Amino acid sequence: MKPLHYLNVLSVAILFVLINESLSQSEPKGDNKQSEQTIVGAWRAKSISMLKEDGNKQSLPSLFSNTLYSVSISKDNLTIWKGAEKFAEMSYASDSKQDPCTIDGKFQNRDVLGIYKLKNDILTISLNDTNKSRPQNFNKKDNDTVLVLQPFQGQPLMVINTDDNKLSPLLSMPEYTTCGSPNFSSDGSKIAFDAWRSLLGVSYNASHVFIVNADGSEPKDLGDGALPSFSPDGNRFAYTRYNPNNGVWTMNADGSDKKLIDPQGWCARWSPKGDQLAFISQGMNPNLCIFDLNTNKSRNLLDKKYSQVYWGLCWSPDAKWICFKGDLPEGSSEVAMVHVEGQAKGFKVLLPSDVNPGLRNIESSLSWSPDSKMILVSGTLEGDRNLQLYSLDPEGKTALKKLAGQDPDAQNYCSSWSPDGKRIVLAFWPANQAQNSQGGDNLLRRIFGM
Repeated sequence: MKPLHYLNVLSVAILFVLINESLSQSEPKGDNKQSEQTIVGAWRAKSISMLKEDGNKQSLPSLFSNTLYSVSISKDNLTIWKGAEKFAEMSYASDSKQDPCTIDGKFQNRDVLGIYKLKNDILTISLNDTNKSRPQNFNKKDNDTVLVLQPFQGQPLMVINTDDNKLSPLLSMPEYTTCGSPNFSSDGSKIAFDAWRSLLGVSYNASHVFIVNADGSEPKDLGDGALPSFSPDGNRFAYTRYNPNNGVWTMNADGSDKKLIDPQGWCARWSPKGDQLAFISQGMNPNLCIFDLNTNKSRNLLDKKYSQVYWGLCWSPDAKWICFKGDLPEGSSEVAMVHVEGQAKGFKVLLPSDVNPGLRNIESSLSWSPDSKMILVSGTLEGDRNLQLYSLDPEGKTALKKLAGQDPDAQNYCSSWSPDGKRIVLAFWPANQAQNSQGGDNLLRRIFGM
């Protein structure tokens, strides 16, 4: 088979360019309705028609239908990926005020002219007519390349306002399509989180740590790592790294001065008092470990034997207790809290308990409210289709209560409170991707392994 014309790759790139802007229209045009919003994200193609060098057309309905090829679009650039490798990249500009909307791109020093339309969430792009001019229509036979695209919805970060229980989007990114493990800074101005390129076939162990303004603006990539936790003064993070730099690390909030704390540690959480880190000590006998930042000495907290202690532990606001999820040797799971001076000083099992009938799954990410009155846990009770956030009583006296404002058709997990208690940021798996899935940590392993 002869190679495809260079416009094939170029068109693909442009097609995704168009996607971005095509979704950014304001006025109805013809039978298109364009919206003012700018779409920056990841994309898949329903079909692609391209002109080959021999003058024949070739349809590639499956070229972009899976993760073998994908496209990420930022404000000014469009990148095509083959797996996790860059396949092509181009800069672009588009004009949504024209009818039809236009797009102008440059690929390998060649100019490309196109038009695009958005209707019912389907974006159609035509690039270069047979005279290498701007197309006049979207017919495959009249143009070098015609692309039919649909947006890929990743796993974004969402926010629930506790005053009115309103759920709203906070952040999604074009390349890093799965976001999780959010953590507010103590002044509420920043949020740290981890993210990875799940659409490109990359799993969570290639995640990066990001920091973003509390309104979701100006995300900054701080490099490889996961599960970030702000220091109380906001100047440093504790975080986890994977191969080849396994273990618990700290770094400055700008990504500099990275220091290894424990090569066997996982999921570090900074104490509200700032003098200690709590993390999971892995190995044959998993435990909760406290690391003293003043003496550089560590100690274990648990006498009780667990076959696994999970990520997602949290501190009480007074820094006296740590809440965590663990698996018992006989196979059951529980959420418990242990005193920071060790199990002999204080220990309490919160879940499962008799006051929470119908509990089916418990997810491991936990978040203590600033007023100390509740711990957020994600799980499923009878009647839930997907993971939902519930408030858990630290005293263990009252039943789980579902958090208001959630999407019942989506997976809701990995929550973090703002310091004033007015906002809860959470990781979110949209309804159309959460269908036919199952709750609990099996689900999260599936998400993290995409």
